[in-house]
Amino acid sequence: AGVAHEINNPISFAKGSLALVYQYFEKIKSGEERTREEQANILKEMEDSLHVIELGLNRSEAIVKNLSFFTREDPAGTQVDIAACLDSTLTLCPYAWLSKIKVHRAYQPKGPIIEGTSSQINQALMHILLNAVQSMEEYGEIFIKTEQHGDSVVISIRDTGVGIPKANLPRIFEPFFTTKESGEGTGLGLTITYKIIVANHHGKIHLKSEEGKGTEVLITLPLMQPGPQAFH
Repeated sequence: AGVAHEINNPISFAKGSLALVYQYFEKIKSGEERTREEQANILKEMEDSLHVIELGLNRSEAIVKNLSFFTREDPAGTQVDIAACLDSTLTLCPYAWLSKIKVHRAYQPKGPIIEGTSSQINQALMHILLNAVQSMEEYGEIFIKTEQHGDSVVISIRDTGVGIPKANLPRIFEPFFTTKESGEGTGLGLTITYKIIVANHHGKIHLKSEEGKGTEVLITLPLMQPGPQAFH
């Protein structure tokens, strides 16, 4: 439903701008005499409307492309580009949310590439990024960094949100545990993320947070899976 809404918005803007282009086109076709300034204004309005249409179509195309990447089912042992996963996940985040957030990317050059299932990695990253965005009361920043350390990759996602009370940190991965208002979350997002990272991909996940000073999520994933994967 969220993705459908995100696609509908740019399409609606594009359709509205297309209607304006038709209006300006009819004015030009009518042959009515106009000053050079009036003619220039009409052409400028048409150009602006075409630009909005282009932006709307590009946004819709990017969402559909990344949705396909996000949901594809990869066989065990597939090479997963972590940077591509992060970028596609960010594209699918609601634009209204990300418009108030400044995202800083510091990816390791040429990768990193790991063995795994991209759709599950995407799902885990989505839960973490949405939690980060939702922790921002007004405006904020998210810092994403990837580094390779030996035979592992470390992904750091740090936000400038409200942070997590110290008493809640030990329970953060418990099923159904949530600090959100009723109806705003199921309390399963980080539980699913933990299963994907730790159980399915033999990795580690650790949270560092201080109330009022934001949260950092550190994900460590092996470059190669040490044994059979439980991708289900």
